[in-house]
Amino acid sequence: MYVFNKDGICITHPDEKFIGKNVFNFTDIQPNDTITSTINSNFSQDLYTLNDASSEFIKDTDIKRYIKPLHTKNFDGYIVVNHLSYIIDENVERTKFYIGFIFLGTVFLIIIIFLLFNKITSKTYKEKASIIEEKNRLLIENEKIKNANTLTQLQQLKNQINPHFLFNSLNSLYMLIGLNKENAQKFTMNLSKIYRYLIVPPKENVVLVKKELDFIAQYMDLHKSRFSEELIFDLQIEDSKSLEKNIPYLALQIVVENSIKHNIATIDQPLTINIVVKSDLIIVKNTFQKKNKATENEKFGLNYLQKIYHFYQIDNFSTKVENEEFICFLPYIEPKYPFTPKN
Repeated sequence: MYVFNKDGICITHPDEKFIGKNVFNFTDIQPNDTITSTINSNFSQDLYTLNDASSEFIKDTDIKRYIKPLHTKNFDGYIVVNHLSYIIDENVERTKFYIGFIFLGTVFLIIIIFLLFNKITSKTYKEKASIIEEKNRLLIENEKIKNANTLTQLQQLKNQINPHFLFNSLNSLYMLIGLNKENAQKFTMNLSKIYRYLIVPPKENVVLVKKELDFIAQYMDLHKSRFSEELIFDLQIEDSKSLEKNIPYLALQIVVENSIKHNIATIDQPLTINIVVKSDLIIVKNTFQKKNKATENEKFGLNYLQKIYHFYQIDNFSTKVENEEFICFLPYIEPKYPFTPKN
C-alpha cells in the first residue's frame, strides 16, 4: 500500500527508494486510472479503480491494484493497495488417502466398541435375568414352604379342636337315645357330616362362605343338644352375594368354638353368638363372660387365623372386646392359585 498526491509524487511506500518519485514513472499506473472509476456508484467516496497489474515491489508478481481518491483537510491525493493474485496448486491425493484411512479406522473402531459393549450388555442382562429367575425360584420355594407350614398347622389345629368334642358328642347322643329317638337320629347325621367336613379339607385351605355357614349350622345343632337354653345362636346375611366369596377353612368353627370354650354358658348367663355376613367381611360376636380358669391352647385357633391371613397378605383380620362383647372380624380372601371349590 502506498499514497501519492495529485501530481503523482509518492508520499509513502514500503520501499523507501520510491518515496518522492513519480508513480507514473516506476509503475504502470496511468493518469486515467485516477480520474475514471471501474465501480458504478452514486457516492464519490465509494469510487475506485481495480486493474490487473504487475507489482513494482515484488518483481514478476501479478497483483490486483486498487486506486481510490484520498481527501483530508490538508491532503488531496490517492491511495493504492496492491493485492497478490496467486493460485496454490497442491497434490491432495495423499491427504485424501490419510483422511479415508482415518475414517475407515474410526468406523472399524466404533464397530468393535459397539460389539464389545453389546456383548458385555448381553452378558450383564443374562446374569441379571438369571439372578431374577433364581430369586423368583426361591420366592416360589419359600411360598411352598409357607404353604406346607400352613397345612401342617391346619393339621395340628384339626388334632387339637376340642379333644373332648367327640367324647362329649357321644355322651350327648347316649342321653338323646333314651330321651328322644328322633333327635338322636338327627344328632347322629349332623355328627357324621361334621366329621366328613373335618376329615377332607378343601384345596388351598379356603372355602366358600355358604359351605362354612352350612357346616357351622350343623355344628351349632350339636352344641344346642347339650346347651338348649344356655346357648343362643343367630345368623344374619346382609349381603347374599358374599356367600360366593371365600374365607379360611374352619374360620367360623374356630371362632365359635373359642367362644364356647372360654366363656360361661348357663341358663342365668346364656352365651349369645351372632354371625353377620357383610359385603366386605364376616363379623362374629359373642357375649364376653370369660371363665376364671384358662384352658389349654387358649389362642391356638386365633393364632392360626392370623397366620393364614398373613399368608394371603391380608392384614385386616382382628379381634377386640367392646361393650361386654368379644368381636372377631373375618375378611374375605382370594386363593393364591386358581382352584375350583368342591361342592
